[in-house]
This record gives sequence, structure tokens and C-alpha cells, in this order.
Amino acid sequence: MMYVEGDTMQKIESREKLHELVEKDKKRLEARKNKIHEIVSNDVYIKWLERFTNKYDKFQDDEFFYDKKHLSDEDLDNVNNLSLFFDAINHYASLNYIYPKKEFDFTHYYQIKYNGIGYEIGVITGQGTVSFCERTYNITDEFIDFNDIMINKPQEKTEYFNKRLIELSSIIGYYYEQGIPMHAIEQTINNTLSDIKNSIVKEEDYKKLVKKYKGIR
Repeated sequence: MMYVEGDTMQKIESREKLHELVEKDKKRLEARKNKIHEIVSNDVYIKWLERFTNKYDKFQDDEFFYDKKHLSDEDLDNVNNLSLFFDAINHYASLNYIYPKKEFDFTHYYQIKYNGIGYEIGVITGQGTVSFCERTYNITDEFIDFNDIMINKPQEKTEYFNKRLIELSSIIGYYYEQGIPMHAIEQTINNTLSDIKNSIVKEEDYKKLVKKYKGIR
């Protein structure tokens, strides 16, 4: 009987420890979420980035890990927050159908601009993840205006894309309700996307397809 009680007590303690760990992790994630929101809700961080990249026009967040002596506490904190800044930009971009530029399979970045200065903010993924920033003055129309990010302003085509994707979702749902197997729908979509990616679909076929389904819009 004592063994059962002891075993039960161990299980209770284990559940309490697990609950404590889960709650701690929730708080950590919530704090990170708030920090991500805060870092792009004003221009404090990007103004620091403007000053910092005036001296270090290209840097990684792990660059000063072993050599901190010549950086202020503020600089060190902000260098460490570069990953949060990237996550914030990534969140805004994903809501507006802006996709990162890629170099190889392990490096991708966004291009943003503010005060006439451009920045490439990205990550390098390998055994770990390293965030990087590079200052540039070769600004094109593809650069995201940080002013838009601060006020969470939708990009020009965001509303149009949202509307069309809702329509696409409705069409897929309709065909599924008509009895077309889910696997067949998935296979058709994947095949179509594969054809587009590989430029197999000819321009004239595409025009015929648009004309054929024009009534859906």
C-alpha cells in the first residue's frame, strides 16, 4: 500500500513539474511574441541599426559572441535582437505574400528600406541559425518600406490576393463536396504547380484555361 502511495506521489510531482515547465515555456513564448511586435512598432531599433551599420555595414548576430569588449551593452543587446527583428519582418511579409530571397538552400533574407538606406536582413541555417544584416544603397522597388511594417499597412496586392485565395479555397471545397476524392484534388493541384514551376504550361494553354474558367470570377 505504501509503495502505491509513493508511486502516486511521484506521478503527481512529475505532472506538477511538467505543468511548471509548460507554463514557463508559454511565458517565454509570449514574451518573445511581445518583443517581436514591439521591435517593429516604432523606429527605435531600425534607427539603432542605421547608426550601427554606419560602422559595421555587414554583421552577424554571433560575430561579437567572443569579442564583446568594444561594444556597448546597448549594442550587444540589439545585435542579439537581430533574430527577433528578422522574425518580425518575416511575419509582416508572410501576411502580405512577400517571400524571402534565397541564396542556396540555407540562406534567405528580406530587403527593407528606411531613411534612404536599404538593409538585407536574413538568416543562415545549418547546425544552428545565424541572423545577419547588410546595409546597401542599391534600393529597388522590391524593398519593403519599414514605414509600412511599423503601421502594419497591407501591401498593394494583399487584398486582391486574399480575395482570390478565398475564392480558390471555396472552389476546392465545392469540388470536394461534389465527391471528388481529396487525394485527386491534391494530386491535380501539385501537378499543376509542378507544371508551372517547370514552365511546361504554354502561354496559349494558360490563356485558354483562364478563358474557360472566367465565369468562376
